[in-house]
Amino acid sequence: MLTVTPNGRHTLDEFHRLADALRDWSPEEIAVLSAPLQRFASDLLTRTDRNLEVAR
Repeated sequence: MLTVTPNGRHTLDEFHRLADALRDWSPEEIAVLSAPLQRFASDLLTRTDRNLEVAR
């Protein structure tokens, strides 16, 4: 049995709300949404990695 912290439970609740919202979307619509989100996440991680290196 897994134990989830309150923050973890909140994150899971958000994930389930997102899954419910996207339930009726086609795979193509999800792909259109996913592409810029993946780019944003990649850009954010790249910038964060550089900032962490500079901070060291």
